Amino acid sequence: MWSSKVMAVLVGLALTACQTRTQATVVAIGTGSIGLVGGYFEHDARADGSDLPPLTLIVGSAVAIVSAISIFVLEDEPHEGPRYWHDSRSGLYSHHSRSGLLFALRRTSCFGLCPEYSVAIYRDGVVEYRGSAFVRTTGTVLGRLELEQVRALEEQFVNADFLAFDRGYVDEDCTDLPTAYVGFRPAGRAMKVVAHYLGDRSAPKALLALEEAIDNAVDIEQWIGSEHAGPSATYCR
Repeated sequence: MWSSKVMAVLVGLALTACQTRTQATVVAIGTGSIGLVGGYFEHDARADGSDLPPLTLIVGSAVAIVSAISIFVLEDEPHEGPRYWHDSRSGLYSHHSRSGLLFALRRTSCFGLCPEYSVAIYRDGVVEYRGSAFVRTTGTVLGRLELEQVRALEEQFVNADFLAFDRGYVDEDCTDLPTAYVGFRPAGRAMKVVAHYLGDRSAPKALLALEEAIDNAVDIEQWIGSEHAGPSATYCR
């Protein structure tokens, strides 16, 4: 019958490989069932007639509970454990280095042909670009900035007092325009993300300048092209 040591190894391997909710479901059903069924058989086979549940049964039950909880903790899409960062509100993400993420920018589509892409910049200078639609380069591409460029960009965000901005400027004063999500993570602080609908006339000009500063720093035109089409039409109230 399965020993507690064998069960522990099996559980460790299964949970380590688990990356999505679907996989967590398989782990919950598979490892939990093995532990429970094996434990009951072991319990029935005990010669001492004791009513105490065997260790295998206890471990199996714990595995089922932990695995079920993991279904709700894990993200819907594959990730790389602690290296993955995702902000569900903005759609910003990174796969390179969660702890080293410094800046993030995502531009959405519009009612037209606006380029849709995201950029992440890390403290070591690595740039992670992902193009989605209406761009020259789709998919993920890595680049690099000089550390002096990274420090200069960080100084711009600090001088603009980015952390004092509201979390969102999303009034639709003008219609059909894209939204920019920009994030900044100062040393020792959590990432702050600001949503900026480009049709909101109340948004600070400094915020727009910071978004453009990220684009300029990574030379975004090398990936999205230089001829940008905006919305098919827009109406401002």
